[in-house]
Amino acid sequence: MVEGGVTIVKYLLFLANLVLWVGGLSLIIIGSILQLKFDNVLDILDGYDPISRESRSRKCLGQNRSLFECCGVTNSSYWLTFTTIPDSCCIEEMEGCARESAPLFEPGCIHSVEQWVLKNGAMVGGICAVLAAIQLVGVCFACCLSKSILKDFHDFYY
Repeated sequence: MVEGGVTIVKYLLFLANLVLWVGGLSLIIIGSILQLKFDNVLDILDGYDPISRESRSRKCLGQNRSLFECCGVTNSSYWLTFTTIPDSCCIEEMEGCARESAPLFEPGCIHSVEQWVLKNGAMVGGICAVLAAIQLVGVCFACCLSKSILKDFHDFYY
């Protein structure tokens, strides 16, 4: 009976190790593929034209300004170097609101994005810490099980 239990534990540990290796390898492969596919994504600002209404990068950045409720890099005065302020900087966004001296979002987008990353980074870190603690408890239980099996084995045969 003890030999069967040891064999089962051995094969289950092998299976768990195999699953972890396959998962890790697949993460590496998928990450490499995504990095090759989206290598030029960070070059979005090269073609950024703040005046053109048809620019895809302008629409993307405008949506981010609305989402993060920010305007400009550090604050709304960033746009003083351009001829127009984008409508996405307005608190109540509508067509042409920035030309009519409507109230603008004051914080800069760098600060807003930084706060978002810090807030969500803590959540991801917390989830990773909980998973690590669960794995540590699992290792402790595996050690207890191994010790119990070895104790039964020694009691039975010696």
